[in-house]
Amino acid sequence: CNVVLPASEIALHFQRECQHHSVRCSKCSAKVLYTDVCAHFETECSNTATPVAPECERASRFKDNEAYLMSLKQALEGHINEIKDLQEQLLSDNAVNSCQLSIIDHCVDSCQDVLKKLRHSIDRIQEEGRQELVQATSEHDDYVENLLDEVFRQEKKKQSTDIIYSTEKLLKDESVESTGEQYEKITEVSERSAGAKDDVAEGGSGDGLVKAVLLKPSHQVTVCDSDCELIIKDVQSLIKQTLCQNSSMCSSDEVCLEGYCMSLGVEFVREEFIALRMRFLLHKGDMDDLLLWPFIKRMKMCVLHPNGQDVCEVEETVCGCGASCKQPDESEPQQLFRSRERIYFYTLYRDGFLKNDQLRVKFEVFPP
Repeated sequence: CNVVLPASEIALHFQRECQHHSVRCSKCSAKVLYTDVCAHFETECSNTATPVAPECERASRFKDNEAYLMSLKQALEGHINEIKDLQEQLLSDNAVNSCQLSIIDHCVDSCQDVLKKLRHSIDRIQEEGRQELVQATSEHDDYVENLLDEVFRQEKKKQSTDIIYSTEKLLKDESVESTGEQYEKITEVSERSAGAKDDVAEGGSGDGLVKAVLLKPSHQVTVCDSDCELIIKDVQSLIKQTLCQNSSMCSSDEVCLEGYCMSLGVEFVREEFIALRMRFLLHKGDMDDLLLWPFIKRMKMCVLHPNGQDVCEVEETVCGCGASCKQPDESEPQQLFRSRERIYFYTLYRDGFLKNDQLRVKFEVFPP
């Protein structure tokens, strides 16, 4: 049956399991399978006589069995040797594979170390590159900013030079025309001053008259009460005064805006360029007890173009925190409010807002 079994199980296999091995019955000499020997003895063999087998036949059977067992033993030993060889081969292959796996593991660890070093190097290079880029960008931005500042300064210097030349030319052109008018005004002021001195000599009450003559210019401001518009005349004289004294002011009489009694005006200030600032002075009025104090409003100063369409304006919120915004009191002098926002005169001159040596300025008041 070609079954391979341990030696201890061969007898059991012959007697109870295998359907291929047979043996001759010792009683009837019948050929019976090993698995059917017991049944044969109980049934068939008991009814028949058992002839005595010859001694030679029994010896031959023993030899056959011995030869069979020897061949079986040799086959088993061959299988055992093959199994041992295979086991040794497996052990050898396992040792080789273990050695190779150890080498591979070592190589992987080495590669991981190299990759970590490369990663650290790449991160360091990226960080250095980023810092260099940031530094280069910062230096470039500073250079561009300095360059733009220099260009802006040169442009402002050029504009200032052009404005000075234009102003000088305009002043020279108008000096001849205004000489007679200025002479008449000076003569009129001198006559008023002389009259004031005569009044002082006569009655001793001329202080107020002299003060009124000095503080009320006769040539600067005209008020249009309909829309709180000021017409500033003799602008070139104000510009010349500003260049000499660093500032000049002109203001209106008392007007009422949103119930507040105030004097509105414009201050010419000499900065890097001549600038126009909004100014106002609050006065005591009849409606002061009905108004909200301190004075908190949005003030807008608009310079109107002679064509009636273009406007150059600035707006400023009066926060009411200064002494100039408190409720006027007759016992204390009221302070003057000057805006931080400004309009540069050269823009007005360049864009044609100046006509007949006059500027039209409009003031508006809005809720905060």
